[in-house]
Amino acid sequence: MELENNGGEGSAGSHWERTTMHNELMTASAMLIKTSYSAFTMAVLEDSGWYKANYQRAGTYVFGRNKGCEIL
Repeated sequence: MELENNGGEGSAGSHWERTTMHNELMTASAMLIKTSYSAFTMAVLEDSGWYKANYQRAGTYVFGRNKGCEIL
């Protein structure tokens, strides 16, 4: 997953890139649309060993759905 390359030390390199994860809560800046944790983010957090994910609570990631690779 592409990480944020802009912003200060609190966001660059530690959050998902907004252009690829759009409404995901793990992006560095707030949005005024509905946001959620995707199953992808839950899996990364669980792999860290610090969390146990409840995948039934994962949000549906819809940004770019059915748009093909050109969207990136």
